[in-house]
This record gives sequence, structure tokens and C-alpha cells, in this order.
Amino acid sequence: MRVQLILFMVGLLLVSGSPPQGAWASDSSCDDCHRQVLDHGMGKRYVHMPFLKKQCSACHVSGQTVSVPTRREIDTAHEPPPQKVQWLRDVQGVAAQHWVLLSPEALGKKLVYKAGDGNNRTGLLELPLPPLGSLSAMENDGRGPAITDVRVSDVRRGISTTATIAWNTDEFSDSLVGYGVSAPDSTKADGKLTREHEILLTGLDKNRTYRFKVTSRDVSGNLSNSDILEFSTSATFIQDTPRHERNSRSAGPVEVTPQLYRQGDRYLAIFEANQPVTLALGIPEETPERVVTAVAGAPGEESRSHPVLKSELDTNIHACDSCHAYLKQGYSHPVNVFPKPGMVIPKEYSLLPDGRISCMTCHVPHGGDFEYRLVKSGKKDLCLGCHTDY
Repeated sequence: MRVQLILFMVGLLLVSGSPPQGAWASDSSCDDCHRQVLDHGMGKRYVHMPFLKKQCSACHVSGQTVSVPTRREIDTAHEPPPQKVQWLRDVQGVAAQHWVLLSPEALGKKLVYKAGDGNNRTGLLELPLPPLGSLSAMENDGRGPAITDVRVSDVRRGISTTATIAWNTDEFSDSLVGYGVSAPDSTKADGKLTREHEILLTGLDKNRTYRFKVTSRDVSGNLSNSDILEFSTSATFIQDTPRHERNSRSAGPVEVTPQLYRQGDRYLAIFEANQPVTLALGIPEETPERVVTAVAGAPGEESRSHPVLKSELDTNIHACDSCHAYLKQGYSHPVNVFPKPGMVIPKEYSLLPDGRISCMTCHVPHGGDFEYRLVKSGKKDLCLGCHTDY
């Protein structure tokens, strides 16, 4: 276990630290040409840490550069510049209704948002922000959320022993779990507002009995606690109880209706959709006017330095190994291998150009809607995509 934890910490340092010596150092300039890729990934619930920190070179750059002409600047000189968005992280996963509390100090005159169900997606929509004092206040009913169906949905062993605590509430509220061996004196919290709650507890000891309770607070500050319950880490299990919203099929084009309320000194934004969707919410940034001075192909044309990119094999397998080496110890599906003869691989499961399986066969690059950035909402559904007899 100690060896695994050491490897895990080394991986985190590699991900969060600076690019290796000799790597391309201008990660921020990727925004100039790849803004749509950045916005799409940042708008997801689960985002790869190097991508979140805009450390593109960690996975994509070989450490060399080449000189390329600025033809793209000429071709796009008369196009409006892409809108930059600072995406917020306080939005839950798949749901037909989303509630978000926002402090006015961090906002401008409007918000932007987009929503989708995996098959259909809206464009980038705007929500003007009127003065906070002009909005109606959300009524306080004076009671805490009703907590139901408190359960331990899984106990797993990998890098460490983990357990997922889940519960439901009858109104949108935040999530907190108190837990411990003798008493629930350690806590893990999530401030996202939801009615379907999940908290992942990590670093647990094997073969121990833990006591825990769950707590939820609504937007008016009303608090509710569950009774103290117990679970054991002596055996692993996964409950096959997928949420109905997360696994709903598409109902056609996505429609979203936003509403704004005043909740104390903050905005309360409520987004109601015609079907369960993921929601990406952000603050638009002002984009300076584009100025083009170079002429493609002309003598003395300005050039920019572009990094030499890694191969798909390096990006989709070897780069993953550099930080997640512990997954080679039997915790992961085999990679760099061909599928079994006769196996049909769904189109959403990406393969390397020669047909081999990579890490990105099961995971979405940059950012995804599902935990661990899986291409499917649940691990069983992921396996059934290829292993139909699973």
C-alpha cells in the first residue's frame, strides 16, 4: 500500500508540476487556435488536471518546435474572434434541473451556458444578469431537506480503499459526510446543489468498520442530518443501481429555461430542461480585437513556433503511464493490444490508427460528463459496450 501511495503522489507531482525540461513552455498560446477544444473540455463536470491547468505540453508535446507560417491568421482575419469563457465548476452532473448559487463580485453583466444529453446539445446561450436587488427572493420554508435512501453504494480497493456514500433529498442542497472508526469526526463535503447526493471517501483502512452520517443544507441555510450508520471495508462490492436520470435516453432537441432569484447576497440561478442534461455554466471574457500584420507567403513573413506533437500512441498510452504507473499493477484494462477477433467496438470507443486499444478507448480526453471521464455513465455499461456477454 505504501508503494502504491508513493507512486500515486509522484504521479500527482508530475501532473501538477511544470512541464519537463526541454518541453514547449508556451501552453497558454494553445488558446489562440484551439479555443473550441478548450471550451468544450472545460465545460464538463470531470476535467483532466493538466487540461484544467492548461498544461497541454504534459500530454501532447514532444519537446521540439518547428516554424510555421501565420496563414491561419490571414484566413481568419475577417472572422469574429472566438468568445473566451471562464467555466465555473459548481454545477452537478446529469439532471433535468440545475441550481447554482453565484456571488455577484465574481460576475459581469451576463452568464453563458450550454446543455446537452450526449446526443443533442444547445449552442452557447446568454443569460443577462440584472441588478441583484431587482430580483425576487427565494421563499424560505423554514425546514431542512428531507433525507432519504442513505446507502453505501460501493466499497472498492485500488490505490487505496474507498467507499461511496449516497442519499437523496426532496430539495436542492449541498452534501457532507461525517465518518470515522469510533465516531464520525472526519468530514468530506461537496458544495454543489443537488437532490441526488454522492460523496467518495478515500484513504480508508481495510477490514475496518466505520460509522458515518450525512448532512444536507438547502439554499436558505436549513440543515438536516441522518442517523449514524455503519459500513465495513472487509469486503468490496458495487451496487448495480444506476440513477434514472443519468441513464435516461435522449428525448430529442434540448431546451433549457433559466430563472434568476435573489438568495441573500447571491444570485440563485435555476435551469430547467425538458430532459436530463449536463449543464456548463461560465462567465464570458472580453476578447481583444484581432490585429493581423503578416501576409502569408510574402518575403519576411512573420512565423510562429509550434511544438512537434507526440504520436497518438505516446499521447493516449505512454503519457498516461507517466503519471498513472500504478494502474499497470492489475487495476486497469489491458492497453496497446488488439481487440479479440470478432469483437465489435462501438464507434464512441476510440482506437489507435492501427486498431489497438488505448487508455482513450474507455476514457474521454480533456473532460467528460461521467466519473473518471468514462465514455459511458457506469462501469458495467462501459464493459457491455464491447463485452456483450459480460
